[in-house]
Amino acid sequence: MRECVYQGDRKCVMGSECECRFVDRENQFVGVELRLPGPLPATPQMCVLCSRKHTQKMYYDMLYRPPAVHTGVIQRYGVLCSVDNEYAADFVLTMPPHGPVHCMPFPSPVHGRNNYTVQV
Repeated sequence: MRECVYQGDRKCVMGSECECRFVDRENQFVGVELRLPGPLPATPQMCVLCSRKHTQKMYYDMLYRPPAVHTGVIQRYGVLCSVDNEYAADFVLTMPPHGPVHCMPFPSPVHGRNNYTVQV
C-alpha cells in the first residue's frame, strides 16, 4: 500500500477516487496497482485498498441484495486467517454457508479507512 515509486509501477485505476487518497487528507496519494501472478493486464488494476473496498461492497450486496443471476467471483485475491502471523477471523469477511459461496471462495480483509495510517 504505497504510491508509485519504481519504474514499471502503474497507478491504481481508480485515480482521484483511489482509497489511498482518503486515509489521510493531509498526505493524499494514489496507490500502486496490485499485481497478481500471471501476465500483466493491458489496463491498470485497483490498488490493495480499492480492491478491499470493492470486494466488501460486493460482499454485502450479495448477502443483502442478491441478484437473480450471478456467475462471477467478487474478489481478486484472498488471505489466510486463523493462522499464526496472518489475519484473525474477526478481521476478514467470509461467505456464510447459506450464502452464494461460489462468488467468494476465500476470506477477504475487512476494509475501513480508519484501519490504516500514512507513513511519510
